[in-house]
Amino acid sequence: MSLEFTRRVLGEVRRAAGGENVAVILDGVQTAALAELPNASGLEIVATSDRLPLGLVVTVGGRLDPAKRDALLRGLTQAHTDPGFAAVLSTVRVTGFGPVDTAALGSIREAFALAH
Repeated sequence: MSLEFTRRVLGEVRRAAGGENVAVILDGVQTAALAELPNASGLEIVATSDRLPLGLVVTVGGRLDPAKRDALLRGLTQAHTDPGFAAVLSTVRVTGFGPVDTAALGSIREAFALAH
């Protein structure tokens, strides 16, 4: 098995619908769009994950002044409440920032370990 990134998701979906032995990992928006494809009947969703965080914002030790760090984190966690920032977040398919969900992070670590 190999795993590779591609920006050509639609092409990979067409390959799968055409019977090639490939699996395609899709996000929620892409999955919702599957029903609109003319070859959708040739596709099967074999697994669905829980929501996954898009990424982590990490501060390391004393590299950032605590007052600046707190202001940054406060700003990020409140950005979605400002219509201007909410519009920017939506362009990158982010609904907002929040504290780390340690249970979800544990699940992600387990899934990563199983994949290797």
